[in-house]
Amino acid sequence: MLINILKPNFSFEDTRGSLKQLVREGYSQFNVIRSASGSLRGGHYHNYNSEAFYIIYGMFELEVWEEGGEAKEVYLFTTGDMFEIPPHIVHSFYFKAETLLVSMYSKGVELENGSKDIIACEAGNIPSETVRLPEKILEIDSDNDCPNCISEIYAGSKKKLHPVKKLNIKLENEGRFKITYRADFKDAAYAKCFILNGKKIRLKIEAIVCTNEKESCAVDSKLIKYNDADLIDDGFYNIKSLNPSFEFELPVASVKEVTVTGQWFVECGLSEIKSAYDYILGTNEGYSYSQRDEYIKELKKQLHKKDNEIKTVKKYQEKIQIYNEVLEKDLKEKDDIIKELEHKIKVISDTKTDTGLTNRLFRPWEHELKLIEAENRILVKENEQMKADIAECRQEIDRIGSNIMECRQENDRIEAGLREANLSQLNRIFNEFKDNTGSLFHEKHEMILEDRKHINDIKARIESDVKWIETIREEIYKEIYDESLKRQKFEEEIKELLDEMKGNV
Repeated sequence: MLINILKPNFSFEDTRGSLKQLVREGYSQFNVIRSASGSLRGGHYHNYNSEAFYIIYGMFELEVWEEGGEAKEVYLFTTGDMFEIPPHIVHSFYFKAETLLVSMYSKGVELENGSKDIIACEAGNIPSETVRLPEKILEIDSDNDCPNCISEIYAGSKKKLHPVKKLNIKLENEGRFKITYRADFKDAAYAKCFILNGKKIRLKIEAIVCTNEKESCAVDSKLIKYNDADLIDDGFYNIKSLNPSFEFELPVASVKEVTVTGQWFVECGLSEIKSAYDYILGTNEGYSYSQRDEYIKELKKQLHKKDNEIKTVKKYQEKIQIYNEVLEKDLKEKDDIIKELEHKIKVISDTKTDTGLTNRLFRPWEHELKLIEAENRILVKENEQMKADIAECRQEIDRIGSNIMECRQENDRIEAGLREANLSQLNRIFNEFKDNTGSLFHEKHEMILEDRKHINDIKARIESDVKWIETIREEIYKEIYDESLKRQKFEEEIKELLDEMKGNV
């Protein structure tokens, strides 16, 4: 290889966003370069500088060759890629989408004699009408520490799907891919795959192979359903949303592994991003912000209902646990009494008193021992029943928790779509179009005002929800207080019962 493939010095990502530290040392000059789609740049080399690049967004082909040499190498780079070009390596760029990248020089191009370390050379021969795919296939079958996006597969029936496998995908190559989902699909007959969440792509599935313990079977390509997509050239589908997905029937039972191979192209141009946002905003399918808000509100109601059910079950479980602890304490006391009686019987049996005296001493204790053993057996049965009730309650909690997780996952998916349509990104798109035409800027300005109105409405609804939550919290506090009074009364009843049992003993 004539160039060096690099990675950022440090990466961090959480729910708030991400941070990338490109380099720590070794470079002294930094440039930010924006290139329009279809443009050519470069066609030069450096005598003294190594030049590193990091792609913020976009896609381009890089053609490199040694100064004075004939053998050339072609690479396809996209968002998140990082590489370094050593000195005396001629480099030429062809940009396939609008691209923003960072360039870093090891020394700086301005030399002490006033000249620049940029030596023009013959331009490259990258054709503008073709896209070259790399020979290497990107293979993904496990989680990655520094993902660019998430890939998920769901399975079950057409009416009800459940999550099966989630992979963190780091896009180190562009074009061909092979993704393997290793999981237990159980009795599922239908599957849906979200292949690159949060990306605008063109997609072509070449093969889907499902494998169980006995055989492997391929899915008929005619039965693969691309969601939110239009068929374009060479079998590629243009995915209109930012959550590209496809569905298919599982050809065999008890699937343990699903392997998907194909080609994708991540699209980062302004026109592609705008079409995706228009689709999110509902210009294609009629999903407006207000409709999404209503759906999210309904999901929150369902979550609140499930939370209340869990709280009720937990309270019942706590009561059962308290009663169980009382029974266990009573059992322990009875066991201590039995041990004491057994000790006394042993002492009597070890003494050399006559049989008649031993029988007279043992007889009352024997009767009391039998009564305590009978009570002990009853308490053991009650304790076992209480444990069974607790186990049943825990199963019910797990079932309700599973339903809540499904609701939350759906909620997260919708909120992720909303986050993609944030105001700052829309403003950037509108400002780019404002330079081209005044009329379009006016339209986008009106859209921004409408969006701000929607945002204010959302803030108002959030404030209303906060007030409602505070009301619920006060009710919960009152309920807890009432339950504490009931618990205190229950403890007093148990104490009276214990005192009565001690009197009987």
